[in-house]
Amino acid sequence: MRSKISRLEPRFPTISKRTGISVERLQSISHGSSPSLSELLALGKYLRIPVDAIGEFDDSTGVADMRLRSSSGPEMFYSSEMRVRLITDFILKEAGSNERNIQIEMKASTENLRSIDDTSLVVRSLFHLEEEIGPIRDISKVISDSKLAHVIKLRGFGVDGACVSIEGVNFIFVSAQYAPRMRFTVAHELAHIIFGHCRSRPIIDENIFNDDAGIADDENLANTFASCLLMPVLGITRFIARFKEIFDQKNDSISSVEVAYIARFFGASFEAAGNRLEQIRIIDRGVTASILSEIRKNFESAEAYMRGLPVKENYDEVPVLSPALKKFVRAKIEDGQYSVSRVANIFGYTVNEVYEFIR
Repeated sequence: MRSKISRLEPRFPTISKRTGISVERLQSISHGSSPSLSELLALGKYLRIPVDAIGEFDDSTGVADMRLRSSSGPEMFYSSEMRVRLITDFILKEAGSNERNIQIEMKASTENLRSIDDTSLVVRSLFHLEEEIGPIRDISKVISDSKLAHVIKLRGFGVDGACVSIEGVNFIFVSAQYAPRMRFTVAHELAHIIFGHCRSRPIIDENIFNDDAGIADDENLANTFASCLLMPVLGITRFIARFKEIFDQKNDSISSVEVAYIARFFGASFEAAGNRLEQIRIIDRGVTASILSEIRKNFESAEAYMRGLPVKENYDEVPVLSPALKKFVRAKIEDGQYSVSRVANIFGYTVNEVYEFIR
């Protein structure tokens, strides 16, 4: 990019008018000075180079180190990490004390499941649920109301989720997709926040259900915590006991129907529910994979299998903005500090959709 800017030196006055960057500053960048984030975005847009292909950011300075890759097309696009940075920068400029989150750092270990279970129950106590071991119906709302984090749903995010804690504000990002997977992702990202994994630098989770045996300890811990948070062990055992009582089942075996009902009751995917049952040793390791294999012989997916259940989903959809952040963005729009079109551009929604999700 620097070489490209240098070759355009005769056009610096025009570029300056188009980007808002002074001629002197353009000369400085062309000779080695690192641009700020806003300068990088302006130059990337003007030069039609994808910004996520030309900048690596130093969190301590807020400037970018430059590299150049050929553009795959004329439109500027953002990587998942760049989108996280754009949104957090956008919100933090106007964030006040009401938008700050409580800063806690808990300890737990994947070598001690009890420690993770106990931590999840502490977090649940902050949610003030009607039933402490019951399902969490609106995970975005309880996280927001407890001031643990702001939850943001993004379309076309390209990864399962992301999170960052910066300047006293905790952000959770989740990709718009199958609702139970979004709920698990939100719980997974919350784990990164409360265990202090994402202080000042975002964590990007491309696939939280990665089966790689070499998965990082932090990711393993976050997945385990998400399972514990959404499906507390006492809640599961009570549900199973009640299920067997209603259907007059005398044996201890767990069928695919019971796994599906547990998943539906706690607002989890079939796979997540099965993995949790394995985790707490109600079923043996590998049983979930075996059941899924059988289900897929007759159904397109476990989700398709669950659609046949005679019970409704026991959860609310994850909104674009969790309640506190929705209130904040709406107030800024009403005060004229944010324009609706700017919010739409930053969050990746249409103007009409912005009006819908801030109502």
